[in-house]
Amino acid sequence: MTSQPLVQNIGDSRLKQAIAVIGLLSIVVLVVSPYIGLFQPSFLFYLMFWVAMTVSVHLVFGLTGYIPFGYFAFYGIGSYVTAMAYIHLNLHMIGAVFAGGIASIILGVLFLPLFRLDGIYFAIATFAAAWAIRIGITLTPESITGGATGLYISEAYNPALAYYAMVVVTLTVVATTVWLLRSRYGTILRAIRDDATAAEMSGINRARMRSYVWLLSVFFPGLLGGIDTWNTTVVSPEGSFDVLLSVKPILYALFGGVGTVVGPIIGSTSLYLLDDFIWSALPFGSYLVTGLVLMLVVLVFPRGLLGEFEYREDLFGEDGALRFDGSTSKGGND
Repeated sequence: MTSQPLVQNIGDSRLKQAIAVIGLLSIVVLVVSPYIGLFQPSFLFYLMFWVAMTVSVHLVFGLTGYIPFGYFAFYGIGSYVTAMAYIHLNLHMIGAVFAGGIASIILGVLFLPLFRLDGIYFAIATFAAAWAIRIGITLTPESITGGATGLYISEAYNPALAYYAMVVVTLTVVATTVWLLRSRYGTILRAIRDDATAAEMSGINRARMRSYVWLLSVFFPGLLGGIDTWNTTVVSPEGSFDVLLSVKPILYALFGGVGTVVGPIIGSTSLYLLDDFIWSALPFGSYLVTGLVLMLVVLVFPRGLLGEFEYREDLFGEDGALRFDGSTSKGGND
């Protein structure tokens, strides 16, 4: 009677330690790799970029159930404001990147009325709004945004600093998600997602709770857009407002499994590796991979990789964190 829980606790403790070790090793690799040449810095840069974008969109998608197809607008605004702040205000790139993040929050406030819509209507409305912003950027005077051509900030080129800025933002996004999923606020968001009517009857202000996580979620792509601009020194309407900047993070989160910390990380990492391999052999093959993976998720893994594993093994708790106490939610005394 007592040996089974003891064995489970020992196994869970080892699992917890293994995850901690993997996390620490990953941080060490990211920090020292540019010095020892373990991986190409550009490869790790965009691996972190897609992980951070996926975890960021998961904050709103996984915790509220809203699908923001217009999410690419916040990356675009972040990249453009960063470049304009550097050119027109003579800000250092670190300050310009933060300006891009603040601009994304302001834009996120303007998007808040769209939360009155539900389901596919919200997704379409955010996409339409984001596309309108792209057109507006294209039509503005070239002296401000570069018009249809875009902006160039070659003087700011510093791939080393941009790389470590990406490390900091990626770790911050992951740490924020861990905190949120384990907090009371995360529990409230999941309650709203699962049954909004019941949550409101319990006294929860649904609009306010969703607006908080939405503004937190859109802050990070603004920073990521600024850091990517720092790395490439180029912004353009086509590159900064690419629809795939919305589609891929949502797909990566779905593939790994929503509602957990680990799912979006595994989904984005595995699909980025596959995408990078396909792209090196067939430049336009990534679009094919995106479509095939979407079909695979819908038909075979509707809960995502970790979602299916959770369903079968009950490894994750209701707070989205790995279970380390040996408990299960399915009940039973077998």
